[in-house]
Amino acid sequence: MKNTALSNSQPVKKTSSEARRVLFLGTPGDFSRPPLEALLADGLKVCAVVVPASGRAASDPIIRYGPAQGGRSRLPILTPFMNRTIAQIAWERSIPVVEVGALVSARTLEALAAFQPDVICVACFPQRLPRALLTLPPLGCLNLHPSLLPAYRGPSPGFWVLRNGEPYTGVTIHLMDEHLDTGDILLQQAFEIPEGISSAALEQECATLGAPLMARAVRALASGTAARTPQPTEGSSYYSWPKDEDFSVPVARPARWAFNFIRGVADWAGPLELRINHERFPVRQALDYQPDARLGQPYRRAGDELWAQCEPGVLHVLLSQPAFGRERAPP
Repeated sequence: MKNTALSNSQPVKKTSSEARRVLFLGTPGDFSRPPLEALLADGLKVCAVVVPASGRAASDPIIRYGPAQGGRSRLPILTPFMNRTIAQIAWERSIPVVEVGALVSARTLEALAAFQPDVICVACFPQRLPRALLTLPPLGCLNLHPSLLPAYRGPSPGFWVLRNGEPYTGVTIHLMDEHLDTGDILLQQAFEIPEGISSAALEQECATLGAPLMARAVRALASGTAARTPQPTEGSSYYSWPKDEDFSVPVARPARWAFNFIRGVADWAGPLELRINHERFPVRQALDYQPDARLGQPYRRAGDELWAQCEPGVLHVLLSQPAFGRERAPP
């Protein structure tokens, strides 16, 4: 789907010059890396990269201009098990990295204001931006959200897209306000969800597709050519973090859905399990499925493999341990 600004939109007020200072907020994980790389590749000046510091709720921010010397940072910025983090990318470009506790801290806000950003770009930052920060940059604050807003607002849209069996999802670049994922939309792009994709791969696809959109949105804001569309109330939804019961896989649903959901969330730490009548089977992996097959019985088991009759189809899974046993039947 072609990247396009949405129609029926309101133009953002034109500015006199191009934005040259971008304050980027993200985490050491993989989702934040493509947007930062896209901003830099587009020639935008990133004045600082802001990351959350673990274990310090409201202490003073720490500005680092390179890896900590003579000791370990309390933030896991460098780890041999990860790809290049946004901190490493920043230091390679001589960009300072700011480790922050609470964004509402007066000292933190003062430190970030000193960078005089024209725009703030956010990709997977775990704290809500306070009003003082939202109003700091003259061009506003942009967020990369991994869903097609207004649907699937909240912290983990990828899980719920898979849970609800959506055939496609997408990414949204939106202006931020004081609520969660409700600001005006600038750009969106949809894509079909590949069969059997993991939630981690789905999230990375969103980051990769959304990265150039973020750079494009910054340029449009700076030149006064951006168009903003208020989010409609129709079709809006919000989902919080999944609970244990959300990892249950009912066999009353199609085998194709069960296969894709299990494949999608197997990399989560939730108690993924099949529930067949009153028995529970913890699942390690979905192996395959037959969309229209009939098993002739609720399930068949051979060692750590299990075939379950779904509606419709048969699901083939690898179990992680023996069955939990029977639950008490309802009265």
